[in-house]
Amino acid sequence: MVRAFSDAEKEAIRQKLLSVGQDMFSRFGLRKTSVDELAARAGISKGSFYNFYKSKELLLWDVIENLEKEVRNKFYSMLAKENLGRDDLQKLFISIFRVVDEYPLIKMLLNGEEYQLLLRNLPPEIIDDHLAEDHDFANSFVNGLTRTGIKLPGSIEASGAMLRALFFVAMHKREIGEGYDEGVELLCRIIADSFISEGEKK
Repeated sequence: MVRAFSDAEKEAIRQKLLSVGQDMFSRFGLRKTSVDELAARAGISKGSFYNFYKSKELLLWDVIENLEKEVRNKFYSMLAKENLGRDDLQKLFISIFRVVDEYPLIKMLLNGEEYQLLLRNLPPEIIDDHLAEDHDFANSFVNGLTRTGIKLPGSIEASGAMLRALFFVAMHKREIGEGYDEGVELLCRIIADSFISEGEKK
């Protein structure tokens, strides 16, 4: 029989599952991480696990969502400086690529097989909501750039799409191979130049 937990216990267990999940998914991936192991590490029974998450994929998705919030807050903090210059912008764009190296879980998702396995086991509406949030964040971030005095080289939609494209390039670091780091710096310098040049024209 699955034990009933108080509200405080439920919150503590949920946080423990998120912590355990981030660690195990980062180290072993989705396929090699079992519900039994997740439950044991969190100190609950397998039956209790399903009171919190209907599947390990949904736990992983919550972990990813939490990491994305952390990453987004980090990017927003970069907008605190006024009158961003060319070097500031280049560093900002390079930081998008560095996210992949800073978060082992994101690296795990770069494994195409793992990522497809996750998507196959998630409700379509969850994926659609996530894509919409990514879209809104990119546009909001671009709006933030304009408030620092930066002039956009294109529309907000186009500039937001450019930011999302940078992240997708980072997701294919392995396929790009030799010269990736130097190529990233060159790409980010070109993009920063396009923003600064647009501002000089206006």
